[in-house]
Amino acid sequence: KAKDGAADAAKLHGAPDKYVDFKMPEGVEVDKALIADAAPIFKELNLSQDGAQKLVDFHNGKLKAAAEASDKHWSDTVEKWETDTKSDTEIGGAKYDVAKADGLKTVNAFFKTTAELQAWSDFVNTTGVGNHPVLRKLLARVGATIKEDGIAGKGGATPTEGKDVASKLFPKAAAGAM
Repeated sequence: KAKDGAADAAKLHGAPDKYVDFKMPEGVEVDKALIADAAPIFKELNLSQDGAQKLVDFHNGKLKAAAEASDKHWSDTVEKWETDTKSDTEIGGAKYDVAKADGLKTVNAFFKTTAELQAWSDFVNTTGVGNHPVLRKLLARVGATIKEDGIAGKGGATPTEGKDVASKLFPKAAAGAM
C-alpha cells in the first residue's frame, strides 16, 4: 500500500510547463481570470495537472455548497414571510382573502399597462418579496381605500334636497346674502 500511496502522490506533483483546460462540472464555465491567478500558485506548489484539478474540484465543490446554502436561506426567508403574512392579525387568517383582493386592487389601479403588470409580477415572484408582510399590508391598506365609482349624492346626507338647481349651486344667493 505504501507503493500505491507513493504512486498517487507522484501523480499530484510535477508541474507542467502549462496547465491545460480543467474539467468543470456540467453547466459551469471555466473562470479564465481565476485560473490565470491560480496557475502560478499551482506551479509554486509543483502541482501536476491532476493535482491542480483536485484543487479546482475542491473549489467548485465549495462554491456549489455556498450557493446552495444561500439559496436555501433565501427560500426559508420567503417561506417565513408567507407564514407571517398568513398569521398576521391585520391581513392573515380569515382576513387573508380580502387583504389579497385589496392588494390586487392596488396593483391593478396603479399599473396601467400589461407590460407594467407583467414586470411587477415577475419582480415579486422572482424575488419572493410579494410574500413580505409589510409589502402585503401596504398594498392591502391602499386597496381598501380604493372604492368603486358610484352615483353622486347617494348614500350621504343631502341638505339641499328639495331645492331648485340654482339654490343648490348658489346657496348664499338663495338665502338673500348677496
